[in-house]
Amino acid sequence: MRRITLPKGIEISGKSPFGTSSGVYEVKISISQNSPSDANISNNSFSSLWKDNFHLRVSGGQFSQILGSGSNPIPDNVFDLGSVWIVIQDQFSPVHTSFQFNISPSNQPASIPEE
Repeated sequence: MRRITLPKGIEISGKSPFGTSSGVYEVKISISQNSPSDANISNNSFSSLWKDNFHLRVSGGQFSQILGSGSNPIPDNVFDLGSVWIVIQDQFSPVHTSFQFNISPSNQPASIPEE
């Protein structure tokens, strides 16, 4: 039996940053070590540890998204931090939100047996 290690990922969820109850939004989601200011977010002048583009689905005023993939994994050093800041930016408007996210042991890589 072999073991396959799955890419590390982080699942985020919360209230829609767009003030709507449902829809699909093209967003850029970034992970930052420090809390960026609104001005830095608007100008894209904050330091990010990782980022990717998503079609963020909002339903019932809530969203859920898994960050990290095989082609764009979250760097190992992110998982060594106690907490990070998640920044969600709409790609077609100045709408954005950021929030602190605590890294938990459940965000560590998963290992599943392969037969």
